[in-house]
Amino acid sequence: MTTVKRFLTVGIVALLLSVAGCGSDDGGGGGPTQLGLVAAEGLFVAVGDGGGIYVSATGANWGAQPSGVGSALRAVTAGNGLFVAVGDGGVILRSDDATAWSSAASPTTTSLRGVAFGGGRFVAVGDFGEIVTSVDALAWAPIASGTSSDLIAATYGNGLFVAVGNGGVVVSSPDGTTWSVGTSAVTADLLAITHGNGVYLAVGINGAAMRSTDGATWQDVSILSVPDIIGITNAQGIFLLVGNGGSIYTSPDGLQFFEGFSNTTNGLFAAAYEPNVFVIVGANGQVLQSFDAATWIGSGI
Repeated sequence: MTTVKRFLTVGIVALLLSVAGCGSDDGGGGGPTQLGLVAAEGLFVAVGDGGGIYVSATGANWGAQPSGVGSALRAVTAGNGLFVAVGDGGVILRSDDATAWSSAASPTTTSLRGVAFGGGRFVAVGDFGEIVTSVDALAWAPIASGTSSDLIAATYGNGLFVAVGNGGVVVSSPDGTTWSVGTSAVTADLLAITHGNGVYLAVGINGAAMRSTDGATWQDVSILSVPDIIGITNAQGIFLLVGNGGSIYTSPDGLQFFEGFSNTTNGLFAAAYEPNVFVIVGANGQVLQSFDAATWIGSGI
């Protein structure tokens, strides 16, 4: 394994970024593009273009599941024994086994781009500041977000929902029903957010990134001169960031970022962890697996 070190400017601080890891054949074979991924109940569930839903117990072998919709599915989450996927045109799907899916009555036709579960509640976010919420994934209600900016992603952690989107907008809620607009540390579009290690970390175009320990005060930790970062997860004490051009980064704290080697140029759009394996999905059916978030094995859907 060869390690190459270089310095990136992060805000006004220079952070050491290390290129590490060894890859294999990328495995992407022109399959369906996957835009969202969740790991729960011993399964990986990926959603994407054309209403595609694919399920795997290992992250290696995937089975297509009928969704009943043709709209792109942008995000998926799990909670209360349910899987919930959302997408274009306000589509909302639910399943209790990730195999049989049904449409919920959506209160909006606005595209939904992110979904999260926490505190016994599902929250989906989308274009023009749209937020809809449900406790059972069947009955959904629109909620005022306080912004008209597109909301792209949402997470739940430490008793707080946080959503981010275009222009660096950030909104938060302790219960999913009452939202307030926060003061962002960046002006670039933010495309993904997660919580882990006591930190909220949001990422986006051109390496934009910001972190917070309380969801209220944000620090600019942008990684300059890197591709768009589109997906993020946290597991095993590691933030895993993925994006355009096959880019992979890891971080222990949202301050130091280490560049990995995916051996693919396919866009990587989402990541998740189920005990013992990290999985990444992306364009052209690309799938990557790793047991340590350093060495990646390529396959496809």
